Amino acid sequence: MSNTIWIYNGGSFSCPTIAHQQIVISTINFLFEYYLFSNISTIEYYIEPVSDLYSKPSVKPECISFEDRFKMLSMMVDNIIKTMCELYSHADKKGIIRCIYKGKIYNIKIILEPLEQEISHQRGMYVGTYEYLLEFQKGKNPDNIYLLFGADNIYSLLSPIKRWKNPIHLFLNYKFMAYSRDGFELDFNKMAQNLTQCIDNFDKFTHIETDYQNKSNGIEDISSKIELFKSNPIDFVNKHVIKVEIKPDPNIAGEQDILALAEMSSSKARQALYTDLKYLFKPDDIKERLSFLAPNILEFILSNGLYSSGEICEGKENFSKIKSELESKL
Repeated sequence: MSNTIWIYNGGSFSCPTIAHQQIVISTINFLFEYYLFSNISTIEYYIEPVSDLYSKPSVKPECISFEDRFKMLSMMVDNIIKTMCELYSHADKKGIIRCIYKGKIYNIKIILEPLEQEISHQRGMYVGTYEYLLEFQKGKNPDNIYLLFGADNIYSLLSPIKRWKNPIHLFLNYKFMAYSRDGFELDFNKMAQNLTQCIDNFDKFTHIETDYQNKSNGIEDISSKIELFKSNPIDFVNKHVIKVEIKPDPNIAGEQDILALAEMSSSKARQALYTDLKYLFKPDDIKERLSFLAPNILEFILSNGLYSSGEICEGKENFSKIKSELESKL
């Protein structure tokens, strides 16, 4: 048994928002309470930006370089560490934040690394989350690894339309922490049904067979876990998925937080940014639309002219329309 848990938070982070920061902080705060009466005393939180070989337009080099995304994420991590230190105590020379929560001492490490970028370029392609986790888990206890993402992703993971690569291996071999997003609540019955459908397709070796095949982790490696799932699907899902409540930053109020809150529920707000940014000529207009960024990230974007060619990034939504829709939900 290990006293450490590892959080794998992957994503495009293009560009990192106040909400991304708050997701990290809220997740760690949630874990303090969740593991209060356990042997877990160390939390290593890994931020893993997706490779620029991923198909999403907003991470393509034509839109923004991986180096610039990584630099902004480094700024975000600094912001998070500063906030955590203010909330709890201090960080030592090794970057470990020592937190005392209800009398229990936790050691926190927030780590940014280019794992997906490095592996993708080594293999010359985006290879999928499961393959990255196989590398990530080396030297760690797989039972204590959690993949963190929004509820919509946990459905696309198993969806017949948007099914990820190696979804069965991914779901059966790892655990998940998921937070709700607009229109997507965590439904454990639905997850169990979707996973059952995946397994049925797998057993029949349908046209998606190639997504499941993995030379080192074939069907024989997960057959026992498939049977365990089938014996009690709902119970299995409950043990593999933890719902995390993400709370907005109380220090950010009013309209400034509209898009930050939106990122917790939908990526449409950021998609709208890409198409509208090139039409904004007044600095004040740009700053208004980028108010959901931490100040240092905002200045980095403006001073380096990032996202200046919005037409080549994803989304054709009109910013004003999206902003109005989001405001109406608050």
